Amino acid sequence: MARSTGLRLEIKYITNADHVTAYTTYDSPTKNAIFNPGKTSRINVADFMAQLLVSHEEWNKWEGKMPVVYNAVDH
Repeated sequence: MARSTGLRLEIKYITNADHVTAYTTYDSPTKNAIFNPGKTSRINVADFMAQLLVSHEEWNKWEGKMPVVYNAVDH
């Protein structure tokens, strides 16, 4: 039987952007989910996911966790 070793990305507020900007990742939300959920852009999430695919080090760091991605300027 295959072992499932996925991870779940939790995004509180997602926006559109034309290019990747600085972002930060956390093990859990650091903002209030109701009053100040934080923002990230789709392109930053895509960049983070691409890094997981190409970097074994990043994958191992986040495997089995639920990273939260925030745009750095919003955090």
